[in-house]
Amino acid sequence: MEKISVVVPCYNEEKSLPFFYDEIKKVMNKMSNNEFELIFVNDGSKDRTIDVIKEMAKSDSRVRFLSFSRNFGKEAAMYAGFKESTGDYIAVMDADLQDPPELLVDMLKYIKEEGYDSVATKRKTERKTAEERIQKNNDTVKGQKTQKKGERRLTAWKAQGKPQPDKPVKGRCTLY
Repeated sequence: MEKISVVVPCYNEEKSLPFFYDEIKKVMNKMSNNEFELIFVNDGSKDRTIDVIKEMAKSDSRVRFLSFSRNFGKEAAMYAGFKESTGDYIAVMDADLQDPPELLVDMLKYIKEEGYDSVATKRKTERKTAEERIQKNNDTVKGQKTQKKGERRLTAWKAQGKPQPDKPVKGRCTLY
């Protein structure tokens, strides 16, 4: 069984976390042939974010967390989550549902079945709150290796060769 690590950087996400958790649980149930770990990284939040994460961890063994003493930024939180992950695949998702968890199904399909090395999403519409995102209709429109789902667009690409220390790789960045 393959394991998917979901790294969730959090900064003042006390209100968004319950919505995110409900949505990601639906996806984990749908993808029951995979094992999951949720790694929440509290990036020095000033609200009750860490308390909400601790409550989730008490009731769900898939939930793990790290907590920074102050705000170090999203990149530091992502890096810490990567270092703690034990999965075969790693996804980074925002707790405010900017990245709809249901896209994980399609993202994994692009990597496993279609041979892509990396899959990313890009927002196509204005920002909304977590509550507004949950209520949004997620119609699916397929295109050439691009799939629009709700307010995000999936794009998949293949690496253009192994990176070499003195030779930059042309094209998009890929996490190996």
